[in-house]
Amino acid sequence: MRITQQTIFDGFMKHINENRAEMHDLQQDIASGKKISKASDDPLKFKRARLLQEQIREKEGYQNRINTARNTLDIAEQSLQEVINGLIEIKSNVTRAVNGAHDSASFTAIKQELESLKEELVASFNAKDVNGYIFGGVGNDSQPYTIDSNSGSVVSNGSNNSLSLEVDNNLSIDVTQDGNFVRTTKYDDDLASNPSSYRSYLTPRLLDDQGNTATGDTAFTSLEAVDNYLEGFDNLELDITLPDGSSPNPALVYNYSNNDTVNDMISAFNTQLDPLGVNMTFENGTVFVKSQNMGTNQLSVNGFVDNGGNVFTTNFPAFTQQASGEVDQGIDLFDSIDEAIVNLESQNVDALSAQIDQFGELISHVTTHITEIGLTNNRLNFLEEKHENSKILLNAELSGWVDTDYAETVSKLQRTEIAFQSAMTIHTKMFNESLINYL
Repeated sequence: MRITQQTIFDGFMKHINENRAEMHDLQQDIASGKKISKASDDPLKFKRARLLQEQIREKEGYQNRINTARNTLDIAEQSLQEVINGLIEIKSNVTRAVNGAHDSASFTAIKQELESLKEELVASFNAKDVNGYIFGGVGNDSQPYTIDSNSGSVVSNGSNNSLSLEVDNNLSIDVTQDGNFVRTTKYDDDLASNPSSYRSYLTPRLLDDQGNTATGDTAFTSLEAVDNYLEGFDNLELDITLPDGSSPNPALVYNYSNNDTVNDMISAFNTQLDPLGVNMTFENGTVFVKSQNMGTNQLSVNGFVDNGGNVFTTNFPAFTQQASGEVDQGIDLFDSIDEAIVNLESQNVDALSAQIDQFGELISHVTTHITEIGLTNNRLNFLEEKHENSKILLNAELSGWVDTDYAETVSKLQRTEIAFQSAMTIHTKMFNESLINYL
Protein backbone atom coordinates (compact mmCIF):
# COMPACT_ATOMS: atom_id res chain seq x y z
CA MET A 1 0.00 0.00 0.00
CA ARG A 2 1.36 3.38 -1.00
CA ILE A 3 1.42 5.96 1.78
CA THR A 4 0.86 9.32 0.22
CA GLN A 5 1.41 12.76 1.64
CA GLN A 6 -2.36 13.11 1.99
CA THR A 7 -2.56 9.95 4.11
CA ILE A 8 0.12 11.27 6.44
CA PHE A 9 -1.63 14.63 6.68
CA ASP A 10 -5.04 13.07 7.44
CA GLY A 11 -3.61 10.87 10.18
CA PHE A 12 -1.73 13.78 11.65
CA MET A 13 -4.78 16.04 11.71
CA LYS A 14 -6.87 13.29 13.29
CA HIS A 15 -4.36 13.04 16.12
CA ILE A 16 -4.30 16.83 16.57
CA ASN A 17 -8.12 17.00 16.69
CA GLU A 18 -8.24 14.23 19.26
CA ASN A 19 -5.77 16.15 21.41
CA ARG A 20 -7.81 19.31 21.02
CA ALA A 21 -11.06 17.50 21.96
CA GLU A 22 -9.42 15.93 25.01
CA MET A 23 -8.12 19.33 26.14
CA HIS A 24 -11.61 20.78 25.70
CA ASP A 25 -13.18 18.00 27.81
CA LEU A 26 -10.58 18.38 30.54
CA GLN A 27 -11.05 22.15 30.59
CA GLN A 28 -14.82 21.64 30.86
CA ASP A 29 -14.34 19.19 33.76
CA ILE A 30 -12.20 21.77 35.58
CA ALA A 31 -14.61 24.63 34.89
CA SER A 32 -17.78 22.72 35.92
CA GLY A 33 -16.26 20.57 38.64
CA LYS A 34 -18.04 17.55 37.12
CA LYS A 35 -16.54 14.78 35.09
CA ILE A 36 -19.98 13.23 34.42
CA SER A 37 -22.63 15.74 33.40
CA LYS A 38 -24.61 13.87 30.74
CA ALA A 39 -25.46 10.27 29.96
CA SER A 40 -23.08 10.11 26.98
CA ASP A 41 -20.10 10.79 29.27
CA ASP A 42 -20.56 7.39 30.92
CA PRO A 43 -24.04 5.79 30.89
CA LEU A 44 -23.44 3.51 33.89
CA LYS A 45 -21.92 6.20 36.07
CA PHE A 46 -24.61 8.66 35.01
CA LYS A 47 -27.38 6.22 36.03
CA ARG A 48 -25.69 5.52 39.35
CA ALA A 49 -25.34 9.25 40.00
CA ARG A 50 -29.03 9.81 39.32
CA LEU A 51 -29.99 7.08 41.78
CA LEU A 52 -27.73 8.59 44.44
CA GLN A 53 -29.18 12.05 43.82
CA GLU A 54 -32.69 10.65 44.24
CA GLN A 55 -31.73 9.09 47.57
CA ILE A 56 -30.23 12.39 48.72
CA ARG A 57 -33.42 14.26 47.77
CA GLU A 58 -35.43 11.67 49.71
CA LYS A 59 -33.32 12.27 52.82
CA GLU A 60 -33.72 16.04 52.40
CA GLY A 61 -37.50 15.55 52.13
CA TYR A 62 -37.50 13.60 55.40
CA GLN A 63 -35.47 16.36 57.05
CA ASN A 64 -37.87 19.05 55.83
CA ARG A 65 -40.84 17.13 57.23
CA ILE A 66 -38.96 16.55 60.50
CA ASN A 67 -38.43 20.30 60.83
CA THR A 68 -42.13 20.89 60.15
CA ALA A 69 -43.11 18.29 62.72
CA ARG A 70 -40.69 19.63 65.29
CA ASN A 71 -41.98 23.19 64.89
CA THR A 72 -45.56 22.00 65.38
CA LEU A 73 -44.63 19.88 68.39
CA ASP A 74 -42.70 22.77 69.94
CA ILE A 75 -45.80 24.96 69.71
CA ALA A 76 -47.90 22.14 71.16
CA GLU A 77 -45.45 21.71 74.04
CA GLN A 78 -45.45 25.44 74.76
CA SER A 79 -49.27 25.51 74.71
CA LEU A 80 -49.54 22.54 77.05
CA GLN A 81 -47.05 24.16 79.40
CA GLU A 82 -49.39 27.18 79.44
CA VAL A 83 -52.25 24.79 80.26
CA ILE A 84 -50.29 23.32 83.18
CA ASN A 85 -49.45 26.78 84.49
CA GLY A 86 -53.13 27.70 84.26
CA LEU A 87 -54.19 24.52 86.07
CA ILE A 88 -51.62 25.13 88.81
CA GLU A 89 -53.02 28.63 89.25
CA ILE A 90 -56.58 27.28 89.33
CA LYS A 91 -55.67 24.61 91.88
CA SER A 92 -53.96 27.27 94.00
CA ASN A 93 -57.07 29.49 93.90
CA VAL A 94 -59.39 26.60 94.79
CA THR A 95 -57.10 25.61 97.67
CA ARG A 96 -57.10 29.23 98.86
CA ALA A 97 -60.90 29.28 98.76
CA VAL A 98 -61.05 26.06 100.81
CA ASN A 99 -58.47 26.95 103.44
CA GLY A 100 -59.13 30.65 103.96
CA ALA A 101 -61.85 32.53 105.78
CA HIS A 102 -63.58 34.40 102.98
CA ASP A 103 -66.61 36.56 102.59
CA SER A 104 -68.82 36.70 99.50
CA ALA A 105 -66.58 39.27 97.82
CA SER A 106 -63.55 37.00 98.18
CA PHE A 107 -65.37 34.02 96.63
CA THR A 108 -66.54 36.26 93.80
CA ALA A 109 -62.98 37.48 93.14
CA ILE A 110 -61.66 33.90 93.02
CA LYS A 111 -64.52 32.92 90.71
CA GLN A 112 -63.68 35.77 88.33
CA GLU A 113 -60.04 34.68 88.40
CA LEU A 114 -61.06 31.15 87.35
CA GLU A 115 -63.25 32.52 84.56
CA SER A 116 -60.29 34.53 83.26
CA LEU A 117 -57.95 31.51 83.49
CA LYS A 118 -60.54 29.40 81.66
CA GLU A 119 -60.48 31.83 78.72
CA GLU A 120 -56.67 31.68 78.68
CA LEU A 121 -56.79 27.86 78.61
CA VAL A 122 -59.23 27.95 75.69
CA ALA A 123 -56.77 30.21 73.85
CA SER A 124 -53.98 27.70 74.54
CA PHE A 125 -56.12 24.89 73.13
CA ASN A 126 -56.66 27.01 70.01
CA ALA A 127 -52.93 27.26 69.28
CA LYS A 128 -52.07 27.03 65.59
CA ASP A 129 -49.18 26.95 63.15
CA VAL A 130 -48.96 27.13 59.36
CA ASN A 131 -50.76 23.78 59.08
CA GLY A 132 -53.75 24.86 61.14
CA TYR A 133 -55.02 24.33 64.66
CA ILE A 134 -52.74 21.94 66.53
CA PHE A 135 -55.36 20.55 68.91
CA GLY A 136 -58.23 20.56 66.44
CA GLY A 137 -57.22 17.66 64.23
CA VAL A 138 -56.64 18.43 60.57
CA GLY A 139 -58.75 20.06 57.86
CA ASN A 140 -60.45 22.42 60.28
CA ASP A 141 -60.31 26.15 59.46
CA SER A 142 -62.33 27.35 62.45
CA GLN A 143 -61.30 27.48 66.10
CA PRO A 144 -61.65 23.99 67.57
CA TYR A 145 -62.59 25.25 71.05
CA THR A 146 -65.14 27.95 71.79
CA ILE A 147 -67.09 29.07 74.84
CA ASP A 148 -70.83 28.75 74.41
CA SER A 149 -72.38 32.20 74.99
CA ASN A 150 -75.47 30.73 76.68
CA SER A 151 -74.19 27.92 78.88
CA GLY A 152 -70.61 29.13 79.28
CA SER A 153 -69.31 25.60 78.64
CA VAL A 154 -66.39 24.90 76.31
CA VAL A 155 -67.51 23.31 73.05
CA SER A 156 -65.20 21.14 70.96
CA ASN A 157 -65.56 21.76 67.21
CA GLY A 158 -62.43 19.95 66.10
CA SER A 159 -61.89 16.55 64.54
CA ASN A 160 -59.92 13.53 65.62
CA ASN A 161 -58.08 13.37 62.29
CA SER A 162 -54.36 14.05 62.65
CA LEU A 163 -51.85 15.53 60.22
CA SER A 164 -49.40 12.68 59.65
CA LEU A 165 -45.92 13.30 58.22
CA GLU A 166 -43.58 10.62 56.90
CA VAL A 167 -40.23 11.15 58.61
CA ASP A 168 -38.53 7.92 57.55
CA ASN A 169 -39.15 4.93 55.34
CA ASN A 170 -42.53 3.46 56.40
CA LEU A 171 -42.54 5.67 59.52
CA SER A 172 -45.04 8.49 60.02
CA ILE A 173 -45.87 10.54 63.08
CA ASP A 174 -48.95 12.57 63.99
CA VAL A 175 -48.03 16.21 64.52
CA THR A 176 -51.51 17.56 65.26
CA GLN A 177 -53.63 16.15 68.04
CA ASP A 178 -57.21 15.75 69.10
CA GLY A 179 -57.43 18.12 72.05
CA ASN A 180 -59.97 15.82 73.69
CA PHE A 181 -57.09 13.51 74.54
CA VAL A 182 -55.65 16.40 76.55
CA ARG A 183 -58.78 17.84 78.18
CA THR A 184 -60.07 14.46 79.43
CA THR A 185 -58.22 11.83 81.42
CA LYS A 186 -59.85 8.71 79.94
CA TYR A 187 -60.55 9.71 76.36
CA ASP A 188 -61.31 6.76 74.09
CA ASP A 189 -61.03 7.95 70.50
CA ASP A 190 -62.68 4.84 69.07
CA LEU A 191 -65.75 5.12 71.26
CA ALA A 192 -65.98 8.91 71.15
CA SER A 193 -65.83 9.03 67.37
CA ASN A 194 -68.46 6.29 67.13
CA PRO A 195 -70.85 6.38 70.11
CA SER A 196 -72.65 3.33 68.68
CA SER A 197 -69.54 1.27 69.26
CA TYR A 198 -69.47 -0.83 72.41
CA ARG A 199 -66.42 -2.71 73.55
CA SER A 200 -66.39 -5.30 76.30
CA TYR A 201 -63.27 -6.96 77.55
CA LEU A 202 -61.84 -9.53 79.95
CA THR A 203 -60.83 -7.75 83.14
CA PRO A 204 -57.52 -9.53 83.86
CA ARG A 205 -54.99 -10.67 81.33
CA LEU A 206 -54.93 -14.28 80.26
CA LEU A 207 -51.88 -16.05 81.68
CA ASP A 208 -50.18 -19.27 80.64
CA ASP A 209 -49.44 -22.09 83.07
CA GLN A 210 -46.13 -20.38 83.95
CA GLY A 211 -47.89 -17.20 85.04
CA ASN A 212 -46.74 -15.18 81.99
CA THR A 213 -49.03 -13.00 79.87
CA ALA A 214 -50.39 -15.14 77.07
CA THR A 215 -49.53 -14.34 73.46
CA GLY A 216 -51.31 -15.23 70.27
CA ASP A 217 -49.23 -18.37 69.77
CA THR A 218 -49.73 -19.63 73.34
CA ALA A 219 -51.39 -23.03 73.39
CA PHE A 220 -55.00 -22.59 74.46
CA THR A 221 -54.90 -25.62 76.73
CA SER A 222 -51.88 -24.19 78.57
CA LEU A 223 -53.79 -21.10 79.72
CA GLU A 224 -53.91 -20.91 83.49
CA ALA A 225 -57.70 -20.55 83.50
CA VAL A 226 -58.17 -23.52 81.19
CA ASP A 227 -55.67 -25.61 83.12
CA ASN A 228 -57.37 -24.84 86.47
CA TYR A 229 -61.06 -24.81 85.60
CA LEU A 230 -61.76 -26.35 82.21
CA GLU A 231 -59.65 -29.48 82.39
CA GLY A 232 -61.32 -32.35 80.58
CA PHE A 233 -63.72 -30.12 78.61
CA ASP A 234 -63.58 -30.27 74.83
CA ASN A 235 -65.48 -27.08 73.97
CA LEU A 236 -66.13 -23.58 75.19
CA GLU A 237 -69.25 -21.47 74.65
CA LEU A 238 -69.28 -17.67 74.55
CA ASP A 239 -72.36 -16.26 76.29
CA ILE A 240 -73.28 -12.80 74.93
CA THR A 241 -76.41 -10.72 74.45
CA LEU A 242 -76.45 -8.78 71.18
CA PRO A 243 -77.37 -5.06 70.93
CA ASP A 244 -80.87 -5.99 69.70
CA GLY A 245 -81.46 -7.93 72.94
CA SER A 246 -81.22 -11.38 71.37
CA SER A 247 -78.77 -14.19 71.97
CA PRO A 248 -76.86 -15.83 69.11
CA ASN A 249 -78.59 -18.82 67.59
CA PRO A 250 -76.91 -21.24 67.19
CA ALA A 251 -74.72 -20.78 70.25
CA LEU A 252 -71.13 -19.58 69.85
CA VAL A 253 -69.02 -22.66 70.49
CA TYR A 254 -65.30 -23.28 70.19
CA ASN A 255 -64.22 -26.93 69.95
CA TYR A 256 -60.58 -26.90 70.87
CA SER A 257 -57.73 -29.38 70.78
CA ASN A 258 -54.38 -29.57 72.53
CA ASN A 259 -52.55 -28.07 69.55
CA ASP A 260 -54.76 -24.99 69.22
CA THR A 261 -53.38 -21.53 70.07
CA VAL A 262 -55.12 -18.46 71.46
CA ASN A 263 -55.23 -17.09 67.91
CA ASP A 264 -57.04 -20.26 66.85
CA MET A 265 -59.66 -19.56 69.52
CA ILE A 266 -60.06 -15.94 68.36
CA SER A 267 -60.35 -17.04 64.74
CA ALA A 268 -62.91 -19.73 65.58
CA PHE A 269 -65.15 -17.30 67.45
CA ASN A 270 -64.78 -14.56 64.80
CA THR A 271 -66.04 -16.93 62.13
CA GLN A 272 -69.30 -17.03 64.13
CA LEU A 273 -69.27 -13.41 65.38
CA ASP A 274 -68.64 -11.59 62.08
CA PRO A 275 -72.13 -12.27 60.64
CA LEU A 276 -73.57 -10.80 63.87
CA GLY A 277 -71.69 -7.49 63.51
CA VAL A 278 -69.42 -8.39 66.41
CA ASN A 279 -65.67 -8.93 66.41
CA MET A 280 -63.20 -10.46 68.87
CA THR A 281 -59.58 -9.30 69.17
CA PHE A 282 -56.64 -10.22 71.38
CA GLU A 283 -54.44 -7.38 72.65
CA ASN A 284 -51.59 -7.81 75.11
CA GLY A 285 -53.11 -10.80 76.83
CA THR A 286 -56.65 -9.42 76.92
CA VAL A 287 -59.62 -10.51 74.83
CA PHE A 288 -61.85 -7.73 73.46
CA VAL A 289 -65.33 -8.17 71.99
CA LYS A 290 -66.61 -5.20 70.04
CA SER A 291 -69.89 -4.31 68.35
CA GLN A 292 -70.45 -1.50 65.86
CA ASN A 293 -74.23 -1.68 66.10
CA MET A 294 -76.36 -0.09 68.78
CA GLY A 295 -79.79 -1.52 69.43
CA THR A 296 -82.29 -1.23 72.26
CA ASN A 297 -79.65 -2.79 74.50
CA GLN A 298 -75.89 -2.50 74.62
CA LEU A 299 -73.69 -5.44 73.74
CA SER A 300 -73.48 -7.60 76.85
CA VAL A 301 -70.72 -10.17 77.20
CA ASN A 302 -71.45 -12.45 80.13
CA GLY A 303 -68.52 -14.84 79.97
CA PHE A 304 -67.48 -18.31 78.91
CA VAL A 305 -69.76 -21.27 79.50
CA ASP A 306 -68.56 -24.79 80.28
CA ASN A 307 -70.17 -28.09 79.30
CA GLY A 308 -72.51 -27.91 82.26
CA GLY A 309 -73.87 -24.49 81.27
CA ASN A 310 -72.03 -22.68 84.03
CA VAL A 311 -70.83 -19.17 83.20
CA PHE A 312 -67.38 -18.56 84.60
CA THR A 313 -67.52 -15.04 86.00
CA THR A 314 -65.15 -15.48 88.93
CA ASN A 315 -62.75 -18.34 88.48
CA PHE A 316 -62.47 -17.85 84.74
CA PRO A 317 -61.73 -14.19 83.76
CA ALA A 318 -65.11 -12.62 83.12
CA PHE A 319 -66.14 -10.06 80.55
CA THR A 320 -67.15 -6.63 81.89
CA GLN A 321 -68.70 -3.72 80.07
CA GLN A 322 -66.45 -0.78 79.21
CA ALA A 323 -69.03 1.52 77.62
CA SER A 324 -72.77 1.74 78.10
CA GLY A 325 -74.49 4.34 75.98
CA GLU A 326 -72.59 7.35 77.31
CA VAL A 327 -68.82 7.01 77.16
CA ASP A 328 -66.98 7.61 80.43
CA GLN A 329 -64.19 10.06 79.58
CA GLY A 330 -62.93 10.49 83.13
CA ILE A 331 -62.20 14.02 84.37
CA ASP A 332 -62.85 16.81 81.88
CA LEU A 333 -60.61 19.84 82.32
CA PHE A 334 -63.15 22.50 81.36
CA ASP A 335 -66.07 20.76 83.10
CA SER A 336 -64.00 20.71 86.29
CA ILE A 337 -63.36 24.45 86.00
CA ASP A 338 -67.08 25.10 85.40
CA GLU A 339 -67.93 22.96 88.42
CA ALA A 340 -65.45 24.94 90.55
CA ILE A 341 -66.99 28.21 89.39
CA VAL A 342 -70.46 26.97 90.41
CA ASN A 343 -69.11 25.83 93.78
CA LEU A 344 -67.50 29.24 94.32
CA GLU A 345 -70.81 30.95 93.54
CA SER A 346 -72.56 28.78 96.12
CA GLN A 347 -69.56 28.95 98.49
CA ASN A 348 -69.62 25.15 98.72
CA VAL A 349 -66.29 24.60 100.45
CA ASP A 350 -66.71 20.81 100.80
CA ALA A 351 -67.27 20.38 97.06
CA LEU A 352 -64.29 22.64 96.30
CA SER A 353 -62.14 20.58 98.66
CA ALA A 354 -63.05 17.42 96.76
CA GLN A 355 -61.98 19.09 93.50
CA ILE A 356 -58.41 19.80 94.57
CA ASP A 357 -57.34 16.24 93.77
CA GLN A 358 -59.14 16.48 90.43
CA PHE A 359 -56.98 19.40 89.35
CA GLY A 360 -53.90 17.56 90.58
CA GLU A 361 -54.84 14.60 88.38
CA LEU A 362 -55.40 16.91 85.41
CA ILE A 363 -51.97 18.49 85.92
CA SER A 364 -50.40 15.04 85.96
CA HIS A 365 -52.40 14.04 82.87
CA VAL A 366 -51.29 17.07 80.82
CA THR A 367 -47.70 16.60 82.03
CA THR A 368 -47.81 13.07 80.57
CA HIS A 369 -48.72 14.55 77.17
CA ILE A 370 -45.79 16.98 77.37
CA THR A 371 -43.50 14.06 78.19
CA GLU A 372 -44.76 12.19 75.14
CA ILE A 373 -44.07 15.25 72.96
CA GLY A 374 -40.54 15.43 74.40
CA LEU A 375 -39.96 11.76 73.59
CA THR A 376 -41.23 12.33 70.05
CA ASN A 377 -38.91 15.32 69.63
CA ASN A 378 -35.96 13.22 70.82
CA ARG A 379 -36.88 10.60 68.25
CA LEU A 380 -37.07 13.25 65.54
CA ASN A 381 -33.63 14.56 66.53
CA PHE A 382 -32.24 11.05 66.21
CA LEU A 383 -33.87 10.60 62.80
CA GLU A 384 -32.59 13.97 61.57
CA GLU A 385 -29.04 13.05 62.57
CA LYS A 386 -29.46 9.68 60.91
CA HIS A 387 -30.62 11.28 57.65
CA GLU A 388 -27.77 13.84 57.80
CA ASN A 389 -25.18 11.07 58.22
CA SER A 390 -26.75 9.18 55.33
CA LYS A 391 -26.59 12.30 53.17
CA ILE A 392 -22.90 12.74 53.96
CA LEU A 393 -22.16 9.17 52.88
CA LEU A 394 -24.33 9.44 49.77
CA ASN A 395 -22.76 12.77 48.76
CA ALA A 396 -19.30 11.28 49.23
CA GLU A 397 -20.20 8.36 46.99
CA LEU A 398 -21.81 10.68 44.45
CA SER A 399 -18.73 12.89 44.42
CA GLY A 400 -16.57 9.87 43.69
CA TRP A 401 -18.71 9.07 40.67
CA VAL A 402 -19.22 12.51 39.08
CA ASP A 403 -16.97 15.16 40.65
CA THR A 404 -13.72 16.26 39.03
CA ASP A 405 -10.47 15.16 40.63
CA TYR A 406 -8.66 18.47 40.10
CA ALA A 407 -5.13 17.20 40.72
CA GLU A 408 -5.54 14.32 38.30
CA THR A 409 -7.43 16.38 35.72
CA VAL A 410 -4.90 19.28 35.72
CA SER A 411 -2.06 16.78 35.33
CA LYS A 412 -3.82 15.17 32.37
CA LEU A 413 -4.48 18.59 30.85
CA GLN A 414 -0.82 19.56 31.11
CA ARG A 415 0.29 16.31 29.47
CA THR A 416 -2.27 16.76 26.71
CA GLU A 417 -1.20 20.37 26.10
CA ILE A 418 2.47 19.31 25.85
CA ALA A 419 1.53 16.56 23.42
CA PHE A 420 -0.52 19.04 21.41
CA GLN A 421 2.29 21.61 21.26
CA SER A 422 4.77 18.93 20.23
CA ALA A 423 2.45 17.73 17.51
CA MET A 424 2.03 21.26 16.20
CA THR A 425 5.80 21.75 16.14
CA ILE A 426 6.31 18.53 14.18
CA HIS A 427 3.45 19.54 11.91
CA THR A 428 5.21 22.81 11.07
CA LYS A 429 8.48 21.09 10.30
CA MET A 430 6.94 18.30 8.24
CA PHE A 431 4.86 20.48 6.01
CA ASN A 432 7.63 23.00 5.36
CA GLU A 433 9.57 20.28 3.51
CA SER A 434 9.77 20.47 -0.37
CA LEU A 435 11.91 19.06 -3.25
CA ILE A 436 13.81 22.35 -3.23
CA ASN A 437 15.41 21.33 0.08
CA TYR A 438 16.94 18.27 -1.58
CA LEU A 439 18.25 19.87 -4.81
